[in-house]
Amino acid sequence: MNLIVARRWIMAGVMGLCMAGVSGVAMAQAPPPPQPVTIVGNTQSTLLYQDVMLMPGDKQDRDMDVDGFARVSVLAAATSDAAAMGRVGVGVVFGPPAVPIDNRLVLPFKGGTEAHEGVTHPVMGPRLHINVVNNTNQPVTVNISVYAVK
Repeated sequence: MNLIVARRWIMAGVMGLCMAGVSGVAMAQAPPPPQPVTIVGNTQSTLLYQDVMLMPGDKQDRDMDVDGFARVSVLAAATSDAAAMGRVGVGVVFGPPAVPIDNRLVLPFKGGTEAHEGVTHPVMGPRLHINVVNNTNQPVTVNISVYAVK
């Protein structure tokens, strides 16, 4: 009888370890969505991209609710482990309906390992859509913060 109980405990422990390993892998592949932080009641700060690795030619899109805000500032930074040529493009679109912003945020590397820029826009729709494109010859790590002000 004790042997059967011991086997059940061992199987439960093995299954628990297997499930913990599977959930750890799933969490690594699907990071949680960014969470806004409200400061002073009239601003919102959101880290849309945090240490996101983009290979050359890769694209990523993220959305943020900016309904009720007057303007947004987008601060972007990209780093590369090796000297990079080219640029990382950051597109800003408000909507619906889609209202693209003419002056794209561009992060030029010019042979260096870091690039950063910022821009402020009036809010032109309830949703903010930001897309990032790696047009360099190296993998880059991207960080983008959005600050919305009422």
